[in-house]
Amino acid sequence: MHSIADSELFLPDIETHAACEVHERLRQQGLVFFQFRIDRQAFVQWFNRLFLIQHHPDSSSDGITEVAATGHEPKHGASSGFTNQALPLHVDGSAERVPPSILCLLLVASAHGGGQTMLSDALDLFHWCVAQPDMQGVLAFSSRAKFREAEYPIFDPLIDPRSLTFRFRQDQYLWPAAGVSVADLRRLAIQLESKALNVTLVPGEGYLLHNHRWTHGRGQFVGPRLAWRLLGSIRSEDSHADLNDGFLIPHLGGEKQ
Repeated sequence: MHSIADSELFLPDIETHAACEVHERLRQQGLVFFQFRIDRQAFVQWFNRLFLIQHHPDSSSDGITEVAATGHEPKHGASSGFTNQALPLHVDGSAERVPPSILCLLLVASAHGGGQTMLSDALDLFHWCVAQPDMQGVLAFSSRAKFREAEYPIFDPLIDPRSLTFRFRQDQYLWPAAGVSVADLRRLAIQLESKALNVTLVPGEGYLLHNHRWTHGRGQFVGPRLAWRLLGSIRSEDSHADLNDGFLIPHLGGEKQ
């Protein structure tokens, strides 16, 4: 992808759109590209208008986690996040009982080289698994993978089996468990990577995604790359609050009008 502005997932002038419009985009496609001025306070205020900010152990008091090659040892999460090493496709908060439903990232400073953004849709992955006879165990709600100390299904029905939360990471905190093998996890990773969008962001560009559905990662880089990340959820009184329970599977009767 040469420019996010050329993508059908791009939402111009995102600050001018009502919360319900942005939420509906997330319901339908799960991912939105946007442009935003590099103004930390304005970025947080805009995000807080649309979502309830969820603080992370590595975030500042305003909710922003500064993602850069600082060598900082994270309090929670992959250690490669604060290095210049590649960060494979993953879902933030995979080991939490209810992962954050919303993730937003704005690039503040570019790398001198590398650092390409990777994004891959778990809804497409789900349909691929359905078509693979030897991947049915991964889809079974009784199957488990171990995320840190907890065991969850890879495709996890938090509330309703028609809505699923995809849990995935590629580091030392994910192990196979009941019904899921090392080979299964590797095949999931390969399939996600084969279908990934590869995007080169420039400062002032970012993405907003449904963290229960879309995985994200980045390539290895050199130079002072800096991104601001915010995590959140949709407020419980909102008509799109069901996104906090996962993404809908149409052929399971999970269509939402």
